[in-house]
Amino acid sequence: MRKTLLVFVVALVGLVVTAAVGIVGPVTAGVENAGGDRYTLPTLAGPVTITASTGKFSRVAQVAQPSGAPGAYDYPVGWFGMEINGVGKGGSTVLTLDVPASVGELTTAVKCAPACAPFTGASVAGSRVTLTLVDGGAGDADKKANGRILDPVAPARAKKKAACALPSGESTLREWTGSVGTTALGQHLSARESVEQFAIPAGCAPVSLTVRIEWEQFAEDLDLEVTKPTGAKEVAETGNTTTAKPFETLTIDSPAAGDYAARTYAYLAANTGFRGVATVVMPAPADTDFDGVTDATDNCAGVYNPSQANADADGSGDACDTPSPELAPNATTEVFSATGTTGTTVQVPPLGPLAAYQETGHTVDGQLEHRYTLTLSSVYDDYRELHVNLAWPAAAKDYLTLAVRSPGGAVATSIFVNTSYQEALIADPAPGEYLILVRESRTTGASFELTGNATRSDRPELGPLPPIASDPARPRVVVADLDSAINPYHSFYYGGSEIYPTAHPSSVTQEVLDAFGVKPENVVELTRTGNLAADLAADAPFWDRVQRGEPYHFRGTNIIAISFSADGETNLVPNTEQSAHGVGTSAAVLRANPDAVMLFVEQGTALGSEESHGYAFTHPAVDILTTSYGVSIPETGFPLPETSAFEHTYDGVVNRGKLHFSSGGNGPGLTPFRAGAGPWWSIGVSGIEEGSSEGDTLLSGNFADFVSDYTQDLPYCLDCTTGYESVGGTSFSTPRAAGVASRVLLEARAAKAHAGGIATVDGRAVMVRGTDGTTIDNWHLRRALEQAAWIPDSLAYDPVAAATDLVGVPINPVAPWVQVAWGDLTALPEKGVVPAALSELGLGTTPRVKADGYCDFQTGIIETRKLYWDEVASQLPPPPVIGGEQPPGAPAQDPFVYC
Repeated sequence: MRKTLLVFVVALVGLVVTAAVGIVGPVTAGVENAGGDRYTLPTLAGPVTITASTGKFSRVAQVAQPSGAPGAYDYPVGWFGMEINGVGKGGSTVLTLDVPASVGELTTAVKCAPACAPFTGASVAGSRVTLTLVDGGAGDADKKANGRILDPVAPARAKKKAACALPSGESTLREWTGSVGTTALGQHLSARESVEQFAIPAGCAPVSLTVRIEWEQFAEDLDLEVTKPTGAKEVAETGNTTTAKPFETLTIDSPAAGDYAARTYAYLAANTGFRGVATVVMPAPADTDFDGVTDATDNCAGVYNPSQANADADGSGDACDTPSPELAPNATTEVFSATGTTGTTVQVPPLGPLAAYQETGHTVDGQLEHRYTLTLSSVYDDYRELHVNLAWPAAAKDYLTLAVRSPGGAVATSIFVNTSYQEALIADPAPGEYLILVRESRTTGASFELTGNATRSDRPELGPLPPIASDPARPRVVVADLDSAINPYHSFYYGGSEIYPTAHPSSVTQEVLDAFGVKPENVVELTRTGNLAADLAADAPFWDRVQRGEPYHFRGTNIIAISFSADGETNLVPNTEQSAHGVGTSAAVLRANPDAVMLFVEQGTALGSEESHGYAFTHPAVDILTTSYGVSIPETGFPLPETSAFEHTYDGVVNRGKLHFSSGGNGPGLTPFRAGAGPWWSIGVSGIEEGSSEGDTLLSGNFADFVSDYTQDLPYCLDCTTGYESVGGTSFSTPRAAGVASRVLLEARAAKAHAGGIATVDGRAVMVRGTDGTTIDNWHLRRALEQAAWIPDSLAYDPVAAATDLVGVPINPVAPWVQVAWGDLTALPEKGVVPAALSELGLGTTPRVKADGYCDFQTGIIETRKLYWDEVASQLPPPPVIGGEQPPGAPAQDPFVYC
């Protein structure tokens, strides 16, 4: 009996270890043949049944593990070599391997055909693995379509990685002391080196390893060598130091786990003791959605849901579950409702000079702040709008405010006054949890209701971003916006948004990139998942290499951007330490003309710098420029009279043929005396409350060239990817006017088949050069805008809307030009500014007729500006603090085109 058992064991062991890959022996004794396409083989783990859906096994056996088998897997039942015939040339068969249940769940199958790798498309169900093998293709080791499939294969299970014992952050692996002895006449009198061993534990993948040694005698020089687990060495030999604490340090990025040795050595005049330390920095646990819950425990790891709400207790968070009932497509559905009660509350309102003391009030039987969570399920990706409404019964008696924080961190607020409601509207909302804050400001003890409604709507299938086209004949217009910062992740700039509803923006052609010298490696497609923190992390390698003064293009937008931020500030990457002002101004341009090429010149806190102005105002590819900054009395917004002009504006407009729009100021000051908007060669823009009271904005500069919409709903955030905010100021009416002018220029260039930017004809800069020989310069375009600007209707004034406007006052019907200058450069099609301007240029049939008072009054304003800037300011040096450039005085020939 023992002899028989011994023979069986020897035979079985030989079966497992002696066969070579691809050399399969005859069917082994004891193997059951079940019709030629199924075999059951005994293994040390138990019987394994192998089935082929078509063809016949001619040979099958267990074989030795190939030398190329991936080490990341275990093979609990070993490897199998086989030959299947009769599948037909180029045919296929489904191979199934059933292993004993005691083996446990498998991960995949590894096959050698001939290189060994996990089989793509392997199906695993518990202890069963299924593969589709193709003669001459997938899974066939001989790679020949000969009706025969050879396939060394093994059911496999991924090895569990050893858990790392080190916490996230910095950890000390080892600290030690040592000494290196004296050297005399080239001979070591005592120990010439000190070697210390340490290890990075298995399973750990640090961000970095730093080894540092320190000693006291600054005249002595110790050197450091670190040997890695592979045997490779890195050395730090920086020479003597005169610091009080001399040291050597060596940092290794992404070091491997394993044994290290730190060798300290030197040639010394005296015995030198030292201290050594080896530290690693371990990465923080993955938190893909940045909700504060690590992926390992997050019940909806890809969607921001810090509450981890899981109403049905199915293990998957509400943010990942299908809502019940489901949200109908192309419909608005209530997704949230709540009620609350207020106490008797006294609190500083969120408006006015004491707003900073908000939330420091007192309440009886109430809460100064009520918090709620609204969840949008990630099952849907077609949310178009989220509307949150807060209502209470007493309009004049109680007062509450509303704030909604989106998953990306942006906050939409509502502070309507003298109402019984607040509302927040978020465009293109991202899935995830929204925090709703209701704040009591002045309440008498009552109730309120909250509702949230989500709108789903079909979006056109735009497809992937097309290649950047080369189209030398395509008309273009480039608007340079010089401002604080931009947010190129915001959906507003991309296809599918309000301004690009059916197509990807495509104004940036290869010719535009060439004109600005944008290098191929500086054309980047940003990661856009809707989670800005995650997207920034994914794009970190790009942002890390962005250089100041280097132009970049964000694919899928019409934006080219360059940074001239102040020293120490970031370059182009959205950063809440900077102002979102530039996000609003750039959006105002593109809302007026989505087809403009936006050259965004980031200045950070260095607004109006000579460097940024020099780049933009002298660049030959720039047509129109917009600036929204100036000097004002601190804390008031009222502009101060200035004697210096914005640098390079005269050169850019008078010599290089551009148009410059600049803000008239957010106070009842005099626009003609502003450094940006005042000089006669620049265009000053003030404000009008378009679409609300239709009144003149009292808090904007007087005696400008034009007015435009003062209060607009615009993207205005550096920490979000969707949503708009209501913002007001000539900061935004100015770029809107520039956008309207750019639309007129683009249409004129298209009509005259003008390609490229500003051209030179007979030594004169022209904005349009027609194939018929006609030209249009910047002065004639400016004159066309003057004649085309919309004349506001005095009877359209709405005093009710004016109560919530930023002091919108009625327009005097007798002399409206005193308030609105040449009129409103509005982008609204029904007001016809663009066709009227084209008609003035001889390219249309709908001219605008204006009363003589407009021409008389505005001519007087220009003459005053010429007197001040040519004869007064030109004789005064620029202020030492404010800077700017001294106006050059009156040109030999006045280029201005008068009415």
